[in-house]
Amino acid sequence: MTIEEELKTTNFENSQHKTVLNIFFSASWLRTRTKTVLKKFGLSPEQFNVLRILRGQASRALCLKEITSRMIDRSSNTTRIVEKLAGTSYNAHNLTKTNENWKLLLQLKDCKYLPK
Repeated sequence: MTIEEELKTTNFENSQHKTVLNIFFSASWLRTRTKTVLKKFGLSPEQFNVLRILRGQASRALCLKEITSRMIDRSSNTTRIVEKLAGTSYNAHNLTKTNENWKLLLQLKDCKYLPK
């Protein structure tokens, strides 16, 4: 199906306008399908992104600030996402004290459910 058929219009200002709308439509389509697949595992796309980042670090722990800097959507509330993951079979976190400051370090548990 073409973008004209999907949006039920042929009135585009120019080819750039049509291209931008096509990108928005495609992103929405992909986001919807991704959410459907992740829902089967009880995960949101943001939670999956955190797990993807942690998996890429193997056994090295990361702090919240480092995870946030690697997120696809950096406006995500990483603290809330991590709290939701805590206590699941996907994630473990450790609180350590460094130089009188507390630091939350995150490490991925062995998880057979995440694709490599």
